[in-house]
Amino acid sequence: MGPVISPQQQDRILSYCATARDDGAELVAGGRKIERDELLNGNFVEPTVFDQVRADMRLAQEEVFGPVLAVIPFGSED
Repeated sequence: MGPVISPQQQDRILSYCATARDDGAELVAGGRKIERDELLNGNFVEPTVFDQVRADMRLAQEEVFGPVLAVIPFGSED
């Protein structure tokens, strides 16, 4: 996976991750800037998965434009 487009976009993605955690979504994987030595000068965000995302959360209502997946439980296929 490559970097995101800019430092500003990286900050925006990480802000979505922080807000999702604050709103009660369960962070399953990722959610941080990648800080390995060879990638420090890039805009790398770990592939991220949130579970238990509710439809009223910002993460469910807005496009993140980053490597973030929101898993939203549902009661039925209808």
